[in-house]
Amino acid sequence: QIRGNNPNSGRFGLQVSRFTHCSAICRRYDDSPQASIESDADMNNTNTQTWGLTILRVLNGWHLLFEGVTKLWNDDWTSGPYLLSSQGWFAGLVQAMAGNESLLGFVDVVNIWALILIGAALLLGLFSRIALIAGIVLLSLYFLSHPPLFSSQYLAAGVGTYVFVNQTLIEIVAMFVLLVIPGGQAIGLDRLISKKAGS
Repeated sequence: QIRGNNPNSGRFGLQVSRFTHCSAICRRYDDSPQASIESDADMNNTNTQTWGLTILRVLNGWHLLFEGVTKLWNDDWTSGPYLLSSQGWFAGLVQAMAGNESLLGFVDVVNIWALILIGAALLLGLFSRIALIAGIVLLSLYFLSHPPLFSSQYLAAGVGTYVFVNQTLIEIVAMFVLLVIPGGQAIGLDRLISKKAGS
């Protein structure tokens, strides 16, 4: 009687039967060993990426922190010789900063404490995004003042010879990767603070 009153009921019942059958197949697939293996693999990849990004963040932080601390402990250190050796696009401005004694003292203090604070923040995973942005800006200033160009006389100095790409640029790119991929912030004080604030 019901089917006679509603001619679409038979079609609707067939659609429900097909949907139920499909749902059962999907559940069987989700419970299958292959699906479980793929899920575990995705989780392992995520964990590996998180640890890899965290290690990259810590290494960058340690490098900057150590650079700042060694400059702080060395009473004779000044950025003057470094600024005077600039041959980049802003060589005139950079060298002029080295020629002004009061300005040079200010640059030294800012440079030392920027390295220490940025390095410590990255090492501890505290205010990571701010530290990464500040680190990119600071290292970009280094790179622009001493770009690795063919005409630069300081190419052969230090630990190697570079053209276009040097350690500073690589570290800038590493910080940019950490900035756009937040996995490197999953382990550190930022995570603990966010958990405590959410509880």
